[in-house]
Amino acid sequence: MLRCIRCGACANVCPPYQVVSGHVFGHIYAGAVGLVTTPFHHGIENDAGPQGLCVQCNACATVCPVEIPLPRQILDTRRKVVEWEGLPWYKQVAFDLWSRPALFDGAARAASVIQRPMVRDGFIRKLPLPESLSWRTTPALAATPARDRLIGREPAPATGGPIAGSAAKGLTVAYFIQCITDRFLPEMAEATVRVIEACGAGVIVPEGQHCCGLSAYDSGDNRHARAMAKQTIRWLEGIRAHYVVSGAASCVIMIAHDYEHLFADDPHWLQRAERVSRKVIDLTNFLDKVAQLPRDALNAGPFHPVTYHYFCQSHNVLGMREEPRRLITEVMGLEMAEMNEASTCCGFGGSVSIDHPRVSKHIVERKLVNIDATGAPLVITDNPGCILHLRGSVDASGRPQRVLHMAELVDERLRQFE
Repeated sequence: MLRCIRCGACANVCPPYQVVSGHVFGHIYAGAVGLVTTPFHHGIENDAGPQGLCVQCNACATVCPVEIPLPRQILDTRRKVVEWEGLPWYKQVAFDLWSRPALFDGAARAASVIQRPMVRDGFIRKLPLPESLSWRTTPALAATPARDRLIGREPAPATGGPIAGSAAKGLTVAYFIQCITDRFLPEMAEATVRVIEACGAGVIVPEGQHCCGLSAYDSGDNRHARAMAKQTIRWLEGIRAHYVVSGAASCVIMIAHDYEHLFADDPHWLQRAERVSRKVIDLTNFLDKVAQLPRDALNAGPFHPVTYHYFCQSHNVLGMREEPRRLITEVMGLEMAEMNEASTCCGFGGSVSIDHPRVSKHIVERKLVNIDATGAPLVITDNPGCILHLRGSVDASGRPQRVLHMAELVDERLRQFE
């Protein structure tokens, strides 16, 4: 932190800071840097509230001229806050349950039954919500999770079709469903498997997968995060496949980048984490870099403009820039309607949108205005959290746009060749 030159760049790019500004975000020292320096000067108690505003978009790390790893330091500060005052009761209950796969599975299935009278069109419509939460329609749990639809299925690589001869032909790919996709977006999971198999690869969906631990890690709860991360590492170690692909870029980043920090003081688990992370990849990079889909392979109507929302960590951590653009414009032949601030966080931020709903509301409203300005009927992104957040916000505001995962867009284009 002594490298800081007080330039304010981290504050200029911070979505929550743009909403609350000033001394709300960092006690006295404002911006992302203030979330890290406040405990040193004024005690952890004065940072307990402000540090919770960080959405972990990693934008601050991309602009810091002296390369201070602010996102990681904020998470370390968050962990110290949890050690000092504990987790909120609802997070404690959630992570206790979440870290036990069998109990979590039972609770999720029971909740999906209880919610049925209130569900319509994929949302819970009759849930009484306070005004601070009513700006986003609550997503409904799927009646049948993705694991019931996919685990144990036989691989069925395509032998024909527009992309069956891709560079991924003949590969064996293990699909990591991801917990949000599993329980809320099973159709997206099925689309992902169909797309990978359309590339000529065989897809296996192994049993035993659960959660990478990201939600607990982002909440400063390293105890539960480590427990879930170890479950995932053991699962990955048992997989025999060329790649492990997930449609959740956030989980790929957790496994490939954050496990290194989570297990920094445990050489045994660090080594195991590094070994399994080498074959984990997100779907967009798999299609672009591994399958290398040829130009115009999916260039068949209908043609309509689409706009792209970069999941903030895909952009800021993975360095994703041209990969989705190539798939949309060169492979599928669609017009890219450029969105202002396309890589700025949508305001989901994991539990931030629940802990600080008014802040999240302002961030997503700015995103929706930018989406409106493109005139595109489709919004494409590559992370389930963004999809739930944007779909709920679009629905609650009465907007007409559809929000799709890249896998769903590619799957729709493939159907034109059937």
